[in-house]
Amino acid sequence: MKAFLRIFLILVVILLILAAAFIAKYPFYAPWYRAAHSAEDYKLLVESTTKPESGVTLIQAFNDRYPYWLGTRWNFNGISEVPGSGSIACGYFVTTMMRDMHFDINRVKLAQCASEEMIKALVDEKHIKRYNLVESDLMFDNIRKQKQNLYIIGLDNHTGFVYNDGDDIWFIHSSGSFPYCVMKEDATACNTITDSRYKVLGCISQSDILF
Repeated sequence: MKAFLRIFLILVVILLILAAAFIAKYPFYAPWYRAAHSAEDYKLLVESTTKPESGVTLIQAFNDRYPYWLGTRWNFNGISEVPGSGSIACGYFVTTMMRDMHFDINRVKLAQCASEEMIKALVDEKHIKRYNLVESDLMFDNIRKQKQNLYIIGLDNHTGFVYNDGDDIWFIHSSGSFPYCVMKEDATACNTITDSRYKVLGCISQSDILF
């Protein structure tokens, strides 16, 4: 009996360690995260703000909003408009965020078109760069040179936001890979980006179309 109890306690400790490690990597799965980032609070945030008037205020608006969406389930056909509820596809995540920052866009039409066409509708050509499969390092070097900026990236079969916070480069997107949700990850280590044969990068924080 004592041996069984000892084994049981060891298994419990192992499970707790694994759970703690998982939550440390994906904190939006912690039960208290959604309580602190409720759909009601998101609605109030959107309703109490106005359209950004510059790249700086666009970045601030983005940083205020995206944490609410972290952990929202991905689905190829997902069209949720409520963070934490239902599911959302990658294109819909981008266009819903843009709409909720009060940019006058066709959320559905842009979400369903090719990501490059979506980017061209939001960013003037001089602020759009294109890279091939082997130019990921070049792309990240160019992003670093531009300092703090926010981009929409279009890939072979995916889209999302790339954010240079001045120190690190992040990929914030509704991921069709594990853990299959809206997430924030190191863009430079993301295979979804580096393995894409074609990459279109539009800097929305410098867009003459938006401002």
